[in-house]
Amino acid sequence: MDSALEALRATVAARRHHLDGATTSTIAGELRVSRFEVARLLDRAVSVTTRQLRAVPDVTAVADGADESTAIRAACRSGLVHRPVTDDRTAEALLVSPTAPS
Repeated sequence: MDSALEALRATVAARRHHLDGATTSTIAGELRVSRFEVARLLDRAVSVTTRQLRAVPDVTAVADGADESTAIRAACRSGLVHRPVTDDRTAEALLVSPTAPS
């Protein structure tokens, strides 16, 4: 399997499982793979500690959705993220409310 496609599938599986609470069976159906493959993809998803992230000199984070603006702002202010990449709507939300609590 193409490594870029596998990385994308691992990202989707991790997001659906950890953020949305989807079961491996549900994710398997959505991705049209076996539950075993979903478990493998979840194992492939990388977890990084704050200490490890602080050691990276240039961190780019990708997020979208105006509802994510508070988290994006906090990540940038923390110094963990150096280059946020987002969609127009989210960028506007970040600019409209620059004085949100830090």
